[in-house]
Amino acid sequence: MKINVFVEGQEDQELVAELLVKLGTVRTWREAGKAFTGTTSAGNLINLNMTNGWSSLLNGSLLPELSQSPQEDVLNLVIFDADRPGPQQGGSTARRQQLLKVQAENGLFFELFLLPTDDADGQLEDLLRLLIPDAHQQVTDCFSHYENCVRQLRMTDGSAYNVPASKSRMFAYLEVLPLTAEEEKRLEKRRSTKFFNNPAYWNLDSSEIQHLREFLIQHVK
Repeated sequence: MKINVFVEGQEDQELVAELLVKLGTVRTWREAGKAFTGTTSAGNLINLNMTNGWSSLLNGSLLPELSQSPQEDVLNLVIFDADRPGPQQGGSTARRQQLLKVQAENGLFFELFLLPTDDADGQLEDLLRLLIPDAHQQVTDCFSHYENCVRQLRMTDGSAYNVPASKSRMFAYLEVLPLTAEEEKRLEKRRSTKFFNNPAYWNLDSSEIQHLREFLIQHVK
């Protein structure tokens, strides 16, 4: 069987890749352009693809791949952000309805998981915040103080400043960590690397990521 996993961005890709290694499902990965490829413990080929956003399903760019069915010995997994309710109809309930509607209308075949927990509004960064070890929580507390300070500031015309995006918190967290020389070299090559394989930086045994772990255990053999 061939297993295709579709995620939105680079951090999602690296997190899922590391989880599958940690679970013992995939031993090693090879980079092939924007995709990671490997072989599962059961001998199945697996591709971990970055799509640059959930709208790639809406605009049809993933339809050829997702049209392949289990009857053709292909399993497709889609792991996207739920996001939050807003103008683009984000939020766990709305996003699931959007994607399943596209699935039904186009005869697609895929199993769906919405970050952070498959039943809550939010995105990858909401999950990552909960995976930071207790020893480093003080760093995120500093960023929270900064965000609160920015919220209270006003420009000369009275308008508010923009609060940094949640991605900024994760970049700031990584920047203050005492990276090894090897990690620094990796970061130069791939700027969004988060080093999910380092337990000093991320707790991938946290109960907060159990939903995603169970989804992968269920479907990736």
